[in-house]
Amino acid sequence: MRLSHDDLDGELVRSRGRVLDLSHFDKVDLSAAAVLLVHLSTGGHWTEPRALVTRSWLRRVGFSAPLAGEPPPPEGASDALLVFTRIETDADVAALLDRVHKRAPRFLGEHLGFTALESAHFTILLAELCHNIPEHACGPGWIAAHRYRFQGRNILKIAVADAGRGLRASYGDRYPSDLDAIRAAFEEHRSRHDDPGRGHGVRQVVKTARGFGAKITVRSGEAKKAHVPEGMLGWSSVSGLERVAGTQVLIAVPGR
Repeated sequence: MRLSHDDLDGELVRSRGRVLDLSHFDKVDLSAAAVLLVHLSTGGHWTEPRALVTRSWLRRVGFSAPLAGEPPPPEGASDALLVFTRIETDADVAALLDRVHKRAPRFLGEHLGFTALESAHFTILLAELCHNIPEHACGPGWIAAHRYRFQGRNILKIAVADAGRGLRASYGDRYPSDLDAIRAAFEEHRSRHDDPGRGHGVRQVVKTARGFGAKITVRSGEAKKAHVPEGMLGWSSVSGLERVAGTQVLIAVPGR
């Protein structure tokens, strides 16, 4: 049984006030792992999956390293373009993007059929999402990217998750709900600054993701909203979730 991030949200709601029991899941999606990492890093408790293959996968993609205070494992020749890597400062972003520049063109070309120009646009998308963590989150974050097979084609899943203040607080509580704050950031492209020249970075992230035919989901606080292209699964928007710190941006990019 695979744990998607929609499944995880259901489990978080059911476990309110109790230990999160994921022992019966034998697969964990990267998006679910990102939200779970934030939950655990901010004081949550869980019963981890019993399946040894799932525990092994979590170690290989770097999920276990931040919780144990260890450095991330190397990507090597695995299906991971990026293992879970901590971001807190601009220097962390620069080091991560250097790794991406070295690996992305070949990885994306082989697995997704991307051209050199598409790989460059992909790197710009990652850079914008990563820079948002030291600039806006006021807390640590992580990024990971991993290849999957879905309905006979390759898909790259990207998870950028922080354990900071979340979108609503970032806007100074100008919006009445977490869902309204998500809409302001990712649909109306409003900046937290009173400056009409700001907010274009998120606009470019959304434009690039949609140009790739990607599904993009934003989770913050107790709400999430998704742009779901035809042929992909997921809720378009939902509120009333268990509150998780920060903001998580989850993107699924289909191969050509």
